[in-house]
Amino acid sequence: MTYSRKLIREQLIDAVHGIEEATHYFQERLNDKLLLDLLIKIAMDDYSTDASAKASYWISHFSEDLLIEVEDKLLILQKYKLNAISAFAIIALSRINSKKGLSYLVRHRIGPKVNWWESKALNQYLKNEGSKDCSQHY
Repeated sequence: MTYSRKLIREQLIDAVHGIEEATHYFQERLNDKLLLDLLIKIAMDDYSTDASAKASYWISHFSEDLLIEVEDKLLILQKYKLNAISAFAIIALSRINSKKGLSYLVRHRIGPKVNWWESKALNQYLKNEGSKDCSQHY
């Protein structure tokens, strides 16, 4: 199945405005890789904040198996200034236990908001853990 970007954008904006049919449209397709790929494109470059933010929201609801396949794109989205986009990318990365996502979250989102010594300790944990699962420490 192929998707029209225009149709998906309209569905996203309808979902923002609480139209149940639009919400159901996405809920029924959360295992569709082609839809996920299109939602990522919309989240990354759409001119409508409503469409890009809602795309990011729906991306975070896809299965972990599909999210792993788009981890590199999620790592880009987590850096967006608009929290309505980056927050859901961060959530998606946490669902797949992304080490790079965790590192970015600690160093760039949490670290700057805590005391200097807490930030230093968190960064040291990441440095010491390397490829180990450091989520057990947080």
